[in-house]
Amino acid sequence: MRHSLGLISSILLFSSHSFAQIEGLDVEDDSKEAPKAEESRRSSSEYDSNDLAYKEKSDAGPFAPKSQAVKAEEQAKKGEGPLSSTRNKPRKPLNLGTDFLIGFGKAPIPGPGNTTTNDTTGLAFTVGGTYDVSPKISLGLVIPWATSGVHTQENPSTSQSVFGSPLLLGEYHTPFGRLSDLTAFVGIGLPLGQGDLDPTKTDTKKSQQGQAARFADASYGYRSGEYFMPRTIPFVPGIKLAMYRGRLEAHGSTKLLLAFNQGNIQRPNLLGSGTIEKKSVAFRSVTELGATYEILDKGLLFAGLDVWMAILGSDPVEFSSAIDAKGPSPVQLGVEPRIGTTLGPITPTVGYLLPVGGRLSDAGISGLRLGATAAF
Repeated sequence: MRHSLGLISSILLFSSHSFAQIEGLDVEDDSKEAPKAEESRRSSSEYDSNDLAYKEKSDAGPFAPKSQAVKAEEQAKKGEGPLSSTRNKPRKPLNLGTDFLIGFGKAPIPGPGNTTTNDTTGLAFTVGGTYDVSPKISLGLVIPWATSGVHTQENPSTSQSVFGSPLLLGEYHTPFGRLSDLTAFVGIGLPLGQGDLDPTKTDTKKSQQGQAARFADASYGYRSGEYFMPRTIPFVPGIKLAMYRGRLEAHGSTKLLLAFNQGNIQRPNLLGSGTIEKKSVAFRSVTELGATYEILDKGLLFAGLDVWMAILGSDPVEFSSAIDAKGPSPVQLGVEPRIGTTLGPITPTVGYLLPVGGRLSDAGISGLRLGATAAF
């Protein structure tokens, strides 16, 4: 769509310049005694562009008026004009956000075959924000928390809450093109997360907290593992790009999660058919693409779709089979349709996270997400 609009604008611009030149020639050449040869020479496709008189009539130059396309794009940057939307207005210095995710199903755990938790219902919650210390640099903090209820025949519901790893954020913002914004960011997690991902742990409370953290990570489709990897120090560099054109906004991001492990496995040979290993550094990459379209003016109703791909290079805790059995796929795809509205500075949204293939689809997990952002 953007290329089509650019092509149309170029054609209109070329046409208007051509019309202006022809009109100027008619005014200057009002003498009836002008030679027909000169008139023919001016209309020829072989007209000499080095002719000084021709250059003087050109609209190009430092004092040339701005085209309508350029004016419209400059207005759009200010949130005005026909190309503007409520999503590309000047950035506010304080940006806050919160996220509630209700997950349903089972989460994969280290073990032989497709080992999963029991049926679980969980709630993951994050709250945080960023503040612009300069027009291009912002600092922030995100605090995560999760709880889950595990349903078994012996015990209808066993619940456990867990405090995740708070994430310190640094962001650098810069324009990218005429109607795009580029953000480079880095996050460092504080090793305050509760629980333990070691499934052989004899401490029942820490084991259950680790399971709650694991379920929250799976409910997010492995998009936000930096919040729910207890006994690790997460480091997350990445970039984000947002592009605006009228009612349409397109965005993409990619990040690398490095989680530096602490501690060891308590009983690595508990399962017999293999060993439980704790990696010194766990890593995964997450790439997302999405778009949002404003159905009603001023963002009163918009709809969007996000898709993502998580590549799990290694988990903090993994099962190594003694018989070289094939492990789960390291690639996880997902999709999230969503709707939302803009009410002054506040933008609430509702989305549903669905895994596409991979270990999460086999486990049968999904999540309903309720979120809100605010800018002041």
